[in-house]
Amino acid sequence: MLNLQPVKKYLIHAPEIVNGLQTSTEIYKYFSRNTDKRMDEIREILVRIVVHENDDSRDKIIFSTNNQTQIQKSSLRATDTIHRQIEMFFKTRDLFYDRRKNYYKNIGKKAGQIISLPFLSQCLISVLLQTPNSARARPSTLLTEDETYKKLYPQNQGLDGFYNIAFIGRKIDNIIKSIAEYQITQKSDIKFYVIYAAFAKVVKKK
Repeated sequence: MLNLQPVKKYLIHAPEIVNGLQTSTEIYKYFSRNTDKRMDEIREILVRIVVHENDDSRDKIIFSTNNQTQIQKSSLRATDTIHRQIEMFFKTRDLFYDRRKNYYKNIGKKAGQIISLPFLSQCLISVLLQTPNSARARPSTLLTEDETYKKLYPQNQGLDGFYNIAFIGRKIDNIIKSIAEYQITQKSDIKFYVIYAAFAKVVKKK
């Protein structure tokens, strides 16, 4: 573990991104590359601590901070209430909704149990909008369109619907990954078509 105690002055301007820890990560990388400077650096770190009262105020801070940098609008959707609800609902069923990128990976959850925000969105685009081609080609673009976003994440949508789509989508994804005959690009190309076909077969509708 890197000991930053000797570092007295280390000035960095690095706006935090959605998943955070950018500044501390850059410090770690710097001293990992320059081990001889750990005891001799004379720099300062500017630390600003904001104590939030609830998740809503925290997410407003995240949104405001990241509007200062070029972050995809689709990534900032993660602060919406519906995504926090999905995360809590999934957690009670041993799925982990990674609305904050790599959060669950970093705390040691298995990859097969993690559902990223982009992956769930792609599954929803495939199943609800019935456009697996769009899910494969331009999921981020669709999430920036308010009308489409409201169709994917309606406020009155039952959370079990999101879970069912995520659960089956992950199962199919894992199966496709295990098929040795396909190349990685081929697996990515067919995945959301297979998910759409599977749901069409279950509900017996195209």
